[in-house]
Amino acid sequence: MSEGFANPIVGGGGALVYPSIHSPNFDIAAPASSPTPSWAILKNGLAYVFGLIVTGGTITGPDYIINSSGAFWYTGAPAVGNLSISIVPGTVNVNDPPGNTVLPGLTLYNDGTPAINTNPANGDLNLLNNLAGFTSGTLTGLPFGLTEAGVWLTGPACNTAGLDDVTSLQLLSSNGAASGAAANLYYTDPAGVTHTYFKDSCAGAVISAGAVTATLPGTGLSPANPAAAEVWHAVSLTGGPAGIAGYARVKKLAEADLMMIDLQISFTTLAANSTTTIGTLPALYYPATARNVPAGVGGTVTNANPPRLFVPASGGLQLILPVGANSMGVQACIPLD
Repeated sequence: MSEGFANPIVGGGGALVYPSIHSPNFDIAAPASSPTPSWAILKNGLAYVFGLIVTGGTITGPDYIINSSGAFWYTGAPAVGNLSISIVPGTVNVNDPPGNTVLPGLTLYNDGTPAINTNPANGDLNLLNNLAGFTSGTLTGLPFGLTEAGVWLTGPACNTAGLDDVTSLQLLSSNGAASGAAANLYYTDPAGVTHTYFKDSCAGAVISAGAVTATLPGTGLSPANPAAAEVWHAVSLTGGPAGIAGYARVKKLAEADLMMIDLQISFTTLAANSTTTIGTLPALYYPATARNVPAGVGGTVTNANPPRLFVPASGGLQLILPVGANSMGVQACIPLD
């Protein structure tokens, strides 16, 4: 009788003879439907293990390592500087097998450098900048007052005393009763005092401090034509009394349908009452209806003809001047609607 088994599992060289070896409960016809735990090793080279338990050991793949410290995925073979994703339990840093220092929680990397990290101590999402002398930004989801859900985005800050101010954005849900959703933009100064400069809710937007500039007419009409800030527009002095000198300019205000006119001119002293047009507004600044604007004049005025600026719907700037005047000034807001 020859040595060995009459019905061997493997042949010469250790090759598997049977189509597979498997646990009794493994479903060869539909491997993915097999229960846990079950297992199989197939002659074609595939292996299935459902419910694998590794105690105190390490699982190493072509681009990942899982051990008692955490789970680590790399952009290639595990090495220093090519971490892609890591998951580390607990609240302290660890070293992965190649020697990278790894943050606790879930961390995403950019070219091996930590970029986004979840803080297991408080649930914050840390937006890492990895710059010495600066804190990182954070994104926090927290309940506010037990009645509102919210998201709080805090920007990075410089660690230099006196320059360590920071901005943050708070987005709140409705409280399910009286108040609706809201957004608040905060500025925290170096002394730690927080200022609310912008609030947005169903009541509208409120800016408590700071400048607001109108949109330049003709811009902000499409993604290809983004809004630009309004500026002063000069009005050419093309007529008027003899010897006219000075300027006229116009600018839309942030308040809807209002513009500012600033006019300051001098001219030869008038020998009689005068009505004259000195120029025309830009086309997008014509008022919908004619407007009369009181004006101040210099000189020796000898009658009661009220000085004023008349702006018709056609956009002309018409001066109504009394005899004896030699200068005129207007600084006024004019409705456009």
